[in-house]
Amino acid sequence: MYIFTLTFITKFNTLLLRYGLNNEQILIWTQEYSDSKVYMHTKLLETEYTEIGGPYGLAVQKNISERKVVFFIIMSVLEWLDGGESIEEII
Repeated sequence: MYIFTLTFITKFNTLLLRYGLNNEQILIWTQEYSDSKVYMHTKLLETEYTEIGGPYGLAVQKNISERKVVFFIIMSVLEWLDGGESIEEII
């Protein structure tokens, strides 16, 4: 049985988000979204965060919340992995 610490989960979420930001061609913006009120953390660099929530970030470009942008990015990367891609490319 694996026990994942919050630190591990935060690092993993950050890696997924970072990969999605660097590979926008795999992103799917039409997924169903509902705010579950369960939130996870990431530790992006300020420059990476600006790509999401800055004045010209994806949230502004897509006219959606930053939380929704992060959801779409992480879910897109997970679907990309589920399609047979290697997690080693992300790590």
